[in-house]
Amino acid sequence: MKRTLIHDIEIFENYCIIGFMDIQTGEVWSWEFEGSLTSEERTEIRKLVMKNLIVGFNSRGFDMLILFAALKGFSAKALKRLANEIIVGKRGKNGDFVQQKSWDIERDWEIEIPSKLDHIDLIEVAPGKASLKIYNGRIHGKRMQDLPIDPEAILTEDQKEEVYRYWKNDLQATKDLYLSLSEQIALRTELSREYGMDLRSKSDAQVAEAVIKKRVGQITGTAPKKPDLANIKPFKYRAPDYIRFENEHLNDLLDTIEAWEFKLSYSGKVQMPDFLSDAEITFEQMGETIGHLNEDEEDNREGALPLGTSVYRMGIGGLHSSEKRAVHHSDKDFVLIDADVASYYPNIILTLGLYPETMGKVFLKVYRGIVDRRLAAKAKQKELEKEIKGLEGRMAQENRPSELMRERVEELKAEAHQQKVANEGGKIMINGSFGKLGSRWSALFSPNLLITVTLTGQLALLMLIEWMELAGISVVSGNTDGIVIKCPRNRLDEMKSIIKRWEKETGFEMETAEYISLYSRDVNNYIALKSGADPKRKGAYAKSGLEEKKNPTMDICAEAVSIFLSTGVPVSKTIRDCRDIRKFVTVRTVKGGAIWNVKEVEFERIGKRGQKLKPGIEFDASEAQYLGKAIRWYQSTCGNGAIHYKDSLNRVPKSEGARPLMDLPDEFPEDVDFSWYVRESRRILVDIGYYEEI
Repeated sequence: MKRTLIHDIEIFENYCIIGFMDIQTGEVWSWEFEGSLTSEERTEIRKLVMKNLIVGFNSRGFDMLILFAALKGFSAKALKRLANEIIVGKRGKNGDFVQQKSWDIERDWEIEIPSKLDHIDLIEVAPGKASLKIYNGRIHGKRMQDLPIDPEAILTEDQKEEVYRYWKNDLQATKDLYLSLSEQIALRTELSREYGMDLRSKSDAQVAEAVIKKRVGQITGTAPKKPDLANIKPFKYRAPDYIRFENEHLNDLLDTIEAWEFKLSYSGKVQMPDFLSDAEITFEQMGETIGHLNEDEEDNREGALPLGTSVYRMGIGGLHSSEKRAVHHSDKDFVLIDADVASYYPNIILTLGLYPETMGKVFLKVYRGIVDRRLAAKAKQKELEKEIKGLEGRMAQENRPSELMRERVEELKAEAHQQKVANEGGKIMINGSFGKLGSRWSALFSPNLLITVTLTGQLALLMLIEWMELAGISVVSGNTDGIVIKCPRNRLDEMKSIIKRWEKETGFEMETAEYISLYSRDVNNYIALKSGADPKRKGAYAKSGLEEKKNPTMDICAEAVSIFLSTGVPVSKTIRDCRDIRKFVTVRTVKGGAIWNVKEVEFERIGKRGQKLKPGIEFDASEAQYLGKAIRWYQSTCGNGAIHYKDSLNRVPKSEGARPLMDLPDEFPEDVDFSWYVRESRRILVDIGYYEEI
């Protein structure tokens, strides 16, 4: 039976360790050597590798190259030279180091990675871009540990033991990450079978590109290739006919955008014009007048628009309102409505008939097929899950449910699973493909399409906002694909009518939900309360984790605030009752590495005129402990100073009173500074506008 083996390698000039961990049993195999592996060892390792599924982190671009070089007979010293070239690059003709692709390494070093190798590299599957150490922190791995020895060192025997322990911890961290990504891996495994290619090591965007390229190639007979950057000429944006405004300033902005010639930078990024990236789009209500300002009332701010109270900014990332510390509630007079456009960017692509020039109109056929299949699967999955819930409810009421009923439930679950795969697979391909429109290395690279989609999305939302404000219905927030409306309760039908008219004009579809309250630090960081549901937490207040692409940052504080806002339970009670240390930790990357136990000594400072100045601080790092580049800590009543940057000796932000927690304890620490977390929670309440500035 094929096993799943976690793989990792550590390499020094006089020491190399190659090894594996069985994910089911925890059994570990390792080979340590200074010269080369023996013929017997190479045979043993090759057999193990070729008969099982091998899982690693950055293993396609590093570990596999080192492994098969070692199996070819490379010594540790030669492997170290190879590792340095992989990491640093190869010296070019001008003396600069140039990063090599894995296939270039294979060619130059005459290494052959077998095509039949069953292998998964987690580095692209894991959401976002982070190191294994940071991912380990996000999933609350037992131990966070950086390489304890200079990678260029000649190791002593004691240091070899230290590296071995570090290597084993990396194996465990990779195993934990693999288990945390099990659903994503399972989804990619099923998609691989469906499309006849290995998608297990690809990101969402890479999955999308691979599938679309293959489908387009099957239809046209020619595989699409990435466009030549030199052949992409400056281009202009043309708004769809349905984009129109009442306000003259908005129309002027639209005219200016359409007259602009968009160009690419040397790196292939679209250069945004200053008038767009710097502009404040303001809807300002003057007294009781809704409409154009007269000459005497004209707002002197560039780009100011005389409607409403919100300020908006445009950019490639989407439309964003600029509220700060804003609080809004539904009450007897007003209701907060969150209105999001369903599948906004995909619908813009399809309704406008947009396609990358490298693929032609056949792209639309393929893309529409993916969208339609996904929507159908989503609806069917929901229908099946409802039927399963109903049957399971009936079974719970019966003392002896029939075997036929049990079999029917299992059949429905299997069918629901297939629909879920189609739904989730379609979702990552739809969302992922958009991300590739701006990548110069992709066959989907299409900067004019990217600009058309993003600008159309922003202008269409501005049009809806204008319609609402002209009707005297306030829009209090806007972000990329949705808005939050504060609508008088007696005008809900009118609001719905405006949305319906906008949907008819544009071809889009809105999904709405009611908020009880909205507390915003700004448009990207807020807590929204919804009836019968958990609070919606975004940005700094969101839960940490892999999918959220967010490091743990004293999560208990945002949690305590959310509970307080929704239930009234004091933040101090939530915090002091909690005994999960993972909710109190902060995980972050420290450039150059962090150190602990730095002594801070104040010294007297005298000004030029003999006056006393604020005391200076000298740092003594002679007894400091190196923590690493990825660190974890909590706030302690016994905290000794702060954590410091290794190179500059400056304090790491918000680490005063911190205690490093590189190893998670089995018991909750007795020195957790609950008062610190309570104060921080109250600062959040100030930031989101619940409290006035203290």
